[in-house]
Amino acid sequence: ADAEIIAIDMYAKPPNSAVIGVALIKENAAVKQAFLNVYGVRVNTAASFNWTSIADDWQTLPLNFVPFQLTHTQILVSDQWETVLLLSGDDMRLHVFRLIGNAEQEYAVYEEPCKSWFPEMLDLPSRSVLFRQFNVSCCCVCQCYLYGLQTMW
Repeated sequence: ADAEIIAIDMYAKPPNSAVIGVALIKENAAVKQAFLNVYGVRVNTAASFNWTSIADDWQTLPLNFVPFQLTHTQILVSDQWETVLLLSGDDMRLHVFRLIGNAEQEYAVYEEPCKSWFPEMLDLPSRSVLFRQFNVSCCCVCQCYLYGLQTMW
């Protein structure tokens, strides 16, 4: 089936792997369905980085909205920093996708409510969201988030 790639994002997964997210829309018989494919879900036990192993290792999540922008950031979970995928869409929400598992097993990707980490993103007033993260370092290191909205009129 034909698919149109809407957004792509990637981040490193230590010690020697990466996670790649691809938001896409497939069209079958005049029906459009959106998906998020996440590559690099399994734990890489090889001694070096291998693109082939990532391409063979993916999970598909159906989406009930049209995806716009895909990016990643870090959240603090139980005193540990964890990288998550962030996806905005035409449903005027920010979607948070976490890889949950541990180093001895395969990870799985789950969508979690954004209210725990991004309560300011619960009720966005527009369908078009542009999300950027900035790391600011002065007397301490902190993360600042900037998002822009565009109305249809």
